[in-house]
Amino acid sequence: MKNLKELTLRNNRLKKIELRKLVNLDKLDLSDNNLISIPELDSLKNLTELIIADNSIEEIQRENEKSQNA
Repeated sequence: MKNLKELTLRNNRLKKIELRKLVNLDKLDLSDNNLISIPELDSLKNLTELIIADNSIEEIQRENEKSQNA
């Protein structure tokens, strides 16, 4: 899945998601889920569009912040 460019996971009742290995992703739709946090966006260097509407997101973690809080 490293070559995946676009991923739509809309309306799936997701609570967590792992994104680190999707390094070539340029569009990600996570709208209409049950997400509270969005982890590890630092590895998504090509990401130009992130859709996170209609979730309960309280934080978007950065990889360096995650390691400081561990």
